[in-house]
Amino acid sequence: MRVALPLSLALLCLPMQVTAQGLSDEQPAAQALEYRAARVMRDAMRRCWRMPTAEGARHVRVSVEFNLNRDGTLATEPTISVEGGDETNPIVRDAMESARRAVINCAPYPISNDPELASHYEIWREMSLVFMVP
Repeated sequence: MRVALPLSLALLCLPMQVTAQGLSDEQPAAQALEYRAARVMRDAMRRCWRMPTAEGARHVRVSVEFNLNRDGTLATEPTISVEGGDETNPIVRDAMESARRAVINCAPYPISNDPELASHYEIWREMSLVFMVP
């Protein structure tokens, strides 16, 4: 599941298929579960991510991809990429490291504590988070 995390002051976390307007009653149950899983991840990242404050990190998008075990622990090391900034810039590197630390330090994720989500592991096994510095 790809989860966009524009982690600014508004802190949104939505799967790519879900819009900011939310879900309507006619949307499939799987999409509702994706939205629910995204909220759990958003809440976890809200507690763990320390957003870079340097001016040079503005408009940087850091993508972090990783897999989760059924118990919410990390199954793989996070893979980091950046868009909108030069990876050799120390400020951008700090933003990348900040996102990586948040993913590692937040584990295990409470997503597996939700019985309905736990039974749909295929929805949240693969994660791709996008951290956006406003």
